Amino acid sequence: MARNFTHQRFLVDNAQETARLFQDLFGWNIRWEGIILDESYVIHMDAGHRDGEDRFVTLSDRGPMKADTEEPDIRVGVDVEDLATISRRAGRLGILLEDCVCAQASDSLCIDDAGGLSVRVRKV
Repeated sequence: MARNFTHQRFLVDNAQETARLFQDLFGWNIRWEGIILDESYVIHMDAGHRDGEDRFVTLSDRGPMKADTEEPDIRVGVDVEDLATISRRAGRLGILLEDCVCAQASDSLCIDDAGGLSVRVRKV
């Protein structure tokens, strides 16, 4: 039987930039960073715990994997207890949060990261 989801890897234009965004916005810490296979800069970030399971996000520079084709639609969801605090942090960082089209109520906001990542922040 499969276990619970533990992590997700995202290819972004600049892993360090996206990691700073996640540090500043969500308070996530860098767990490890370095070059993998002499090609891509990779950062692993702690993304909390849920139901006793450790969660983390891997951010990788596109580097040589970057293609001239249309980019895929990349999204990540982050649950927070205090959406107003995240909204204030985003404002201080100059990030525009918008109502998510998919949200049925005002419990979610969306961020489009400059590196090609869309983040849905949801109040739980």
